[in-house]
Amino acid sequence: YACKDKRLDEIQILVQGLGNVGQPLVKELSGVTDHVFYADRVNPPGWDENKFVPVKDVYDFKADVLSPCVSAAGLITEDVIDHLKVSIIAGSSNLQFADDKALWAAHNKGILHAPDPVINGGGIIAVTQDTPEKVQAKLDLIPKTLVEIFERSKAANKPPLIIAEEIATEILTAAEIKQKKP
Repeated sequence: YACKDKRLDEIQILVQGLGNVGQPLVKELSGVTDHVFYADRVNPPGWDENKFVPVKDVYDFKADVLSPCVSAAGLITEDVIDHLKVSIIAGSSNLQFADDKALWAAHNKGILHAPDPVINGGGIIAVTQDTPEKVQAKLDLIPKTLVEIFERSKAANKPPLIIAEEIATEILTAAEIKQKKP
């Protein structure tokens, strides 16, 4: 979508936070592209100084993708959106946006947001499925779900997170109706 004309090895990615998710993400992505940068309070010993972005510079850093992987919720505010120089927000942080105003500001600026409840689905999938095959089958649905969300988002001119919530409501309503049938 937002970087559809670029190959993965051409996309510049900024991972914000080097905790239990951010650090392995940087290492995994670094095996695919040289354009992975990371931000945290300090640069870990032995990590490339040229790839380190000080926390104070995160929201002014030009990248294709911002991947928030921090434990604090609501860090992306309307003011942050004004500074962002990214096309995509896709990270493991829960509740990335401070409020609906920030969510809509990102959408109206043309920033594609991959909803964290969807892209973080692997954790809940892993604990709710009883075989590796079932886990993989459910994981394989995540990209298809994202495509559906992005297409519906574009058609309805609503942020992807709102569309994801609407789809979740539709699924729960259908399950409730099915359960009530004799």
